[in-house]
Parts: sequence; structure tokens; C-alpha cells
Amino acid sequence: MTDRNCPGCGATLIGGTERCAYCGTNRSAPAPPAAPAHRLHPHAVRAIVYATVGLVFTPVWFWCTGFDVVAIVFGVKALRGIRAEPTVFKGPGVAIVGIILAANSLVIPAIYFAFRGIGLLLNAFNPLIEKLL
Repeated sequence: MTDRNCPGCGATLIGGTERCAYCGTNRSAPAPPAAPAHRLHPHAVRAIVYATVGLVFTPVWFWCTGFDVVAIVFGVKALRGIRAEPTVFKGPGVAIVGIILAANSLVIPAIYFAFRGIGLLLNAFNPLIEKLL
């Protein structure tokens, strides 16, 4: 008789032993099924890439807003895909980071331009306000 490995724990079963002394698995038991391979959702990776491009080019905000919008769309699609098939895909954190980066790339310049516009308006109306006071 030949020595075999236990299908449960991999220990060596000597001779005609039917049960493993370590884990109690039957010698003729089938090997446990392999765990499914988890991988990142492709849209999650795209969300990070587009968000990074949008963040790098934040100073030229008007030209790169499209990257941020696309990153948010890919991030949301990735989250939906991960929730729909959690045994196949992983990486909701990656999708969320992509969405947050893209949102920051949209919000920070918008806040800057809003305050800049308010400042310009106040400067434009400053002579009128001084006359009224």
C-alpha cells in the first residue's frame, strides 16, 4: 500500500489508514472545493484612474471636469457590481475612494470659484455701497 495525503489537512496517511489522525477526515472523502477567486471590479480601478487624473489636473478645472464625472459614474457602477456579485468581486473601498477623490476634485474648485465670484461682486458693488453709507 502506498502513502497518501489527507484530503482535509494534507497530513500523510500511512498504509491502509482510512481516517486522518489529525483532523478525522475520511481517506476517500473528496477534496474540499476551491474558494472562488475574488478580484477587483474593473470599474473600481477605472474610478481611481479617472479620479487621479482629475485630481492632478484640478488647477485646469474647466477642462478636466469630465474626468471627475466619469470617475464618479465608474465608482457607482463598481459599487453596484460588487454588491450584486460579492462572491466574485471585491474592492468596495477602492470604488469609494475613487468617488471621494472625484468629488473632491469637483467640489474644491467649485468652492474656490464661488468665493472668488463673491469677492469680485463685492468689489464691483463697493463704490455703490460707500455712496449709500
